[in-house]
Amino acid sequence: MSEQVKPQQIVLKNARVRYAKVIKPGHAFDEGQPDLWSVNIYPTDADADLLMAAGATAKEDKQGAAFFVAKRNTVNKKGETVQPPAVVDAKKVPFTQEIGNGSVCNIAVTPFTWTKGKNSGVLLYLNAVQVINHVAASQGVDAFDVVDTGDAEEKNDLPF
Repeated sequence: MSEQVKPQQIVLKNARVRYAKVIKPGHAFDEGQPDLWSVNIYPTDADADLLMAAGATAKEDKQGAAFFVAKRNTVNKKGETVQPPAVVDAKKVPFTQEIGNGSVCNIAVTPFTWTKGKNSGVLLYLNAVQVINHVAASQGVDAFDVVDTGDAEEKNDLPF
């Protein structure tokens, strides 16, 4: 009888992140699936080697950079609510701001193997995030300049 090996947590240090949905969960990609917390992780070379040794597979972004995705569902298979991942700042104080692309974080993940039909792989379960260097989330408005419409004085002259 073979003995099950308990998955070990891996802490990724000084990883750049993108599309961090750890304060508020993102919507599930597939219809009928629960929403999830997730983050795209661009680890150091040494940490990428650790993840690949654990069986995780890197994806490639449009610029050709390798990244890994860590995620955690908001609801488990029994339909019970799952607690969000812990998110703290560099001093371990709870962090509540949206995390923007390019932020540097330490990220704790646990690799779990999965099999579904003929497919199998390794899921990186998102345990916690420590924000080391925060880049504010732009919400897309950083692409715009402030435009003077000249109507500010008109609004002040209105009789009501």
